[in-house]
Amino acid sequence: TIIGGSIGEVFYQNASKLNSEQLPIENLVKDLIFKLCLLIVPPFIILFFYAPMIFEMFFGQKWVEAGVYAQLLCPWIAVNFLASPLSRVFIVKKQQAMAFKYGLIYNSIILLNLIFFGFLY
Repeated sequence: TIIGGSIGEVFYQNASKLNSEQLPIENLVKDLIFKLCLLIVPPFIILFFYAPMIFEMFFGQKWVEAGVYAQLLCPWIAVNFLASPLSRVFIVKKQQAMAFKYGLIYNSIILLNLIFFGFLY
């Protein structure tokens, strides 16, 4: 959250400046998405597939269930890490209606993840 929030603040500042100068922000957004993916994909893959084993190795057998919960929360954390800084695009572009639709989709993804993994486990 701290890293994503800090990245979002810098992105908002740069995007606002470009937008006020009536310059496109698409390249800035693409660059941000690429960098965020580089940051989140390695820990996501490791936690998504190995969290219970990692928790057991570092904390002991009693923590395996916590590793399962970390594994279940991993998709939400990854999506949140990507979405949080990018949500500022709507503020920069003054598109509150689109932000509302984005919020609905974002929350639906969280709900679908919870339902999917609830049935899976």
